[in-house]
Amino acid sequence: MYDSGMIIANYLRISQDDERNEESQSIANQRILITDYILNRPELNSKKTVEFVDDGYTGMNFNRPGAVRMLDMVKSGEVDCIIVKDFSRFSRDYIEAGDYLEQIFPLLGIRFISINDGYDSAIHGSLAGDIGNGFKNLYNSYYCKDISRKTRSGVLAKKESGSYTPGFCPYGFKKLDAKIGIGMVIDEVAAEIIRRIYALRIEGKTMPQIADILNAEQIPTPAMQQKINGSKLNSGVISTKQLWTTDKIRKILGDIRYAGFFAYDMYKAERIGNKATTKIPMKDWTLVPDVIPAIITEEDYNKVQALLKPVVNRTKQTRRKVPADYASVITSIIDNQCTKSDIAKKANRDIQRQIDLAINNKTALYNRYCDGHLSRDEYIRLRDKEDESIAVLREKLLSLSYQEDTLSIA
Repeated sequence: MYDSGMIIANYLRISQDDERNEESQSIANQRILITDYILNRPELNSKKTVEFVDDGYTGMNFNRPGAVRMLDMVKSGEVDCIIVKDFSRFSRDYIEAGDYLEQIFPLLGIRFISINDGYDSAIHGSLAGDIGNGFKNLYNSYYCKDISRKTRSGVLAKKESGSYTPGFCPYGFKKLDAKIGIGMVIDEVAAEIIRRIYALRIEGKTMPQIADILNAEQIPTPAMQQKINGSKLNSGVISTKQLWTTDKIRKILGDIRYAGFFAYDMYKAERIGNKATTKIPMKDWTLVPDVIPAIITEEDYNKVQALLKPVVNRTKQTRRKVPADYASVITSIIDNQCTKSDIAKKANRDIQRQIDLAINNKTALYNRYCDGHLSRDEYIRLRDKEDESIAVLREKLLSLSYQEDTLSIA
């Protein structure tokens, strides 16, 4: 059944939880175990091997770049045998693992070997009659969910005690101990900007006016400040020309952490083992006071909240639209008080906002890629799509600037 000229795929995987809890699961140890296994078997040691590694990826799904590449080679007939340290390295989802081991791989003629489980499909055939290995796959699924529960419980306890520090501190804070990430302290440079933003809003300045003031003074945006501080977040992606926007100002003005409260339970996981979340209404958040240093007073925070208007999604009937063809807006007959030049300037601002949004989308995509929510191929595809949108918008902006210059001359 199995071709003597087979190509062997060595698959190695370790998740962040495995790396913390099980030193024996390290990539290096998996590689040594699989290599020794192949060298000690004459029918395997002369065959070509290809290694696939997923370092830091969960086994609860197959959204892993190494696994995706390996399975693509399996489907194209380039791989005939897969070797793993144990079933949990291949998958911790016992249902999906069962589909591959009992249906897909036998149909494609793929030999599957799990060393520590003593399983070789060339000898044992299907897992359907193997109760022991069936229970192992079920246990692997339970183990992953149990680790998820324990991790969440541990994080919750740290949040309540104030010792929890996220991977990247919010704007205005930095880690007390950068090496081990314990506690947060105020970043005075950013904190002064935050205090000023609150003061300007209390004085009566609108959010667009505050953004204009910061941009005019060339104050670094939160993402730019992180890069200045040496954070690896968004490294190589952040533009030096990033601007303050109304959304950035609104986010800072609405962040209760600046008043010294730690907020959690802001999102709820749809199910254990799944990263998909649902946002929880602010009134249902859990707030813990006095666990992080306050940048502003609670009184100032409450004053600003009273001034903030809730963001309302306009209906199709009330939403004001800017036509895609901005040139037609400039040349159309104006029925209101605005001049053609005013319309051109508004269209210019609208396009610039769309460019800012696209740049922010690129930053968000990079965050999702760093967090493991996107594969490298998905990240590149979506990033390139945003780049294309930015290029088109900049062409429109250039054309609009020409139209505006023409109107001013006229």
